[in-house]
Order: sequence, then C-alpha cells, then structure tokens
Amino acid sequence: MMLSLETLSIARGGRTLLAALDLVLQPGSITVLAGPNGAGKSTLLETLAGDLPPATGHVRMGTDCVSTLSLARRAELRTMLRQQSQLVFDFTVTQVVAMGLHPHGLAADSPEGRALITQALADMDLSDFATRPATRLSGGEGQRVHIARSLVQLRAGRRQGHPGLLLLDEPTTGLDYRHQLALLAVLKSEADAGATIVASLHDLPLACRLATRLLLISRGQLLADLPPARLEPTLVADVYAIDTAEAALLLGLGRAPLALPLAAE
Repeated sequence: MMLSLETLSIARGGRTLLAALDLVLQPGSITVLAGPNGAGKSTLLETLAGDLPPATGHVRMGTDCVSTLSLARRAELRTMLRQQSQLVFDFTVTQVVAMGLHPHGLAADSPEGRALITQALADMDLSDFATRPATRLSGGEGQRVHIARSLVQLRAGRRQGHPGLLLLDEPTTGLDYRHQLALLAVLKSEADAGATIVASLHDLPLACRLATRLLLISRGQLLADLPPARLEPTLVADVYAIDTAEAALLLGLGRAPLALPLAAE
C-alpha cells in the first residue's frame, strides 16, 4: 500500500516536532526513522497510523485520507506496534497473538486463523511458549509476542486483499541479537510480499541492515532522506550532536583491530 505524506506537520504539547513533510512511501519498501530522543519519531508513527491528527497536512493510505477512516477501517489497512504494550489480564501467548485476527473477522479456531497464528509463533520463536501466560514472560519474550500479534494482523489483511502497512515503534526493544536478526529477516520477507513498512530504530547499524530508506530526524527537521549506503559519519554526528569520530565508531567504521595478549606457554 502506498503511503503519502502531504505537507504534513506534527506537534505535541504545543511544540512543532516536524514541519512540511512531503513523502511517498512505496509498497515493498522499508523506511527506518532514526534520530535522538524527542525528535518526533513516535509521534510521526502515531500520526501515520491515524491515532494522532496532524497539525497541518494529510496522510493518505492509498487514495484514502487517514483522518476520514473509521477506527475499524484503519485496523484493516494498517498494523501498529507501539513501544509499550502492557498486558493486564492473564491471556496465554496464543490468545494474545490471536488478537491480530479480530480486525479482519477471522476466528482463532478456523483453519486460516490457526495457520496464521502457528506461523507467527514459529517466526518469533514462540512455539514452545504457546500456552504460557503472556504476563509471566521476560521483557524480550513479551516483545516477541506483540510482534507475532502484529504479523498475524498484517498477514490476515493481506489474505483479504489489503497489501498492508506495518508501523513499528522500536520493535527490537528487549530482543537479544539472534531474535533481532530473525525479526529483520521476517520484515524483509513481508516487504517482499508487498507490505509498506515504517519502523523507528535507535541502533543505526541494524537500521542500515534493514532499511531501503533512512529518514534522519532532528531539531524539528527531516535532515536526510537517503539509502543506507549513503549514510556518512558527518551526517550522523550532525543528527545526534556527537563527535565525527564517535559517529564513525557507531557505524562500525574506523575501528582499530583488537589485540589480545597471547597466553604464556
């Protein structure tokens, strides 16, 4: 699904976070938002999802203006993974993942519903956790549960003819490196299937591995819109207000070989 931002400005607490954004995000693309804390990444994602109204301008999903869509229709067209998803009730992992079926009217005990749940559990390495209470998992395990729920919602929509928009706010939070890499592989597969993916990430090397397009946000501006291969330490230093040498280290450049003393024979 094509996502269009038309002269979009966003604000929070009376403060303009981003102004006059004009962007088109194509199906099959993975756009990563990066920038310092408070730059407006989460607010932008909430605006793209239709959960927050823009200060000015419009967001369009396909040809539909998001502000005109009902909550139910938005849930059919887009999936949103938020930074903090707290569970209060003692649902099992499978029950939480099955919640992704509800916007599309699919039952968890239907053949299609069961297949979607089973695949998402496997993708997030949760098959052995299926009957566990979701409230009794570690932070990283709980994050994988919410990612699996989001995958079910996205894939259920695609089966009903919606190519899908997947919005992820810091999806790697709490994940160990193996599960971060597994998530990257799943997201690339979803993009290959036609989804439009927008994610915020703080880990720049990981962002460069995932993204087809990077949007660097700082000081109320979109400072850069570029493919990961063009990301330079000088730009990172400007965005994060750090030394260029530190930015090079952050990107994995300029590291000296690590010399370890040999054990005495």
